[in-house]
Amino acid sequence: MRAPDSGSDLQKVWDDPERLRAWTIEQLHATDLDEVPWIYDVDCPDRHSPHQQHLNSREINAQIRDGLLRCKHEDPELYLRIVGRSEFLRRLMRKRRRGRPAGHVTGLAEAWEEVARIRKLWKRTFGRSLRKGSPTAVEIAAARHSFEPRALDNYRKNKSPSR
Repeated sequence: MRAPDSGSDLQKVWDDPERLRAWTIEQLHATDLDEVPWIYDVDCPDRHSPHQQHLNSREINAQIRDGLLRCKHEDPELYLRIVGRSEFLRRLMRKRRRGRPAGHVTGLAEAWEEVARIRKLWKRTFGRSLRKGSPTAVEIAAARHSFEPRALDNYRKNKSPSR
C-alpha cells in the first residue's frame, strides 16, 4: 500500500482503523530497511582470524569501544542507531555502576521511540499525529515490539527525562 494521493484517499485511510494500521506498519518497514552508513572503522573483528590472534578479547572490545565513543561524540544520532541494533554493543557501551541495577525491560525504549516515528509519519502525511480511537500510535508500536499497550504507557509515565 503506497502513500495515498488525494485528500479524500488520506481521509479514508485515517478513518479506517485496519487500513491505517496496515499503512503505518508498511511505512515503518520501509524506513526500517534503510541501511545505517558505517563510516567509522568500528568493526567487530573475527577473533579467530590469523591477523587478530595477537589481540585478546579485552583489547578488541577496547578498540570497538573507542571507535563508538568517537562516533558518539561526532554524531550522536548515528551512534544511537548503531548501538541500538546490537545487544553486544549495548552491553559493551553500558556504564558500569555500583549498586543494584535499575529494572529494565529490553525493547521498551525502542518501542517508545517508534511511537514518536509513527506520530511524525502521521503528522507529515495526514496533518495530525494523535488519534482518539483505535489504533493509536502506542498500540501499533506495542504490537510491533510484542508488548501490551499498557506496558508501553507505564514506561512513558515512569521514564525520567534525564535518561
